Amino acid sequence: MNNKGATLMEMIVIIAIIGIMSSVLVMSFNVVYKQKTSSCAESIDSYLDRIRLETMSKAEGRYMVLYKTDTGTYMASTTDPATFAEDVSRDELVADKNVQIEFKLSNSSSYIKVAEGRRFYLTFDRMTGGFGREYISSEYVDCIRISLGGLQSEKVIRLVTDTGKHYIE
Repeated sequence: MNNKGATLMEMIVIIAIIGIMSSVLVMSFNVVYKQKTSSCAESIDSYLDRIRLETMSKAEGRYMVLYKTDTGTYMASTTDPATFAEDVSRDELVADKNVQIEFKLSNSSSYIKVAEGRRFYLTFDRMTGGFGREYISSEYVDCIRISLGGLQSEKVIRLVTDTGKHYIE
C-alpha cells in the first residue's frame, strides 16, 4: 500500500516537537536578556564603588556620568560636569542601545530615562561618604533601574543616601 499523506498522529507529533523547540528558544532569549541587565547593573555598581573611593581619597570630587548615544549607554567620570565632553572611544560602554537605564529621584515616584541629550551625574559627599545630589536636578537619587524593553528582565540598584551604600536587587 502506498500512502502519500501524513497521519493525524504524525501531525500531532510534529506540532508537539515544534512547540517544545519554541519554548526552549524563548527561555534561552530570556536568559540572554537577564544576563545583559545583570551585567549592566554589576558594571554600574562596581563603578559607583570606584567613584566613591576616588572621591574620598582625592582633593577634588568625582562624578559618575551616564549618557546615551545611538550605539548604547556609556559610563565615565569627571571632576566638573559643566565641562564634561562625551568620548565614546574613551568611555566605557555599559549597555547596548536596547537596554534602558532610568533613575528615580527621592522626591518623585516616577523614573527619568538616561536618554540622548539627558545625562545623569552622581557623586558622593566627601565629608560623610554618602551620596551627593544629582547634578542636573539637585535632588537625591533613590535608585537606578536597568531594564530591557517590555521583557521580564529588570535589575534595580538601591542607593542609601546617608551612607553611600548601594546594592543590586
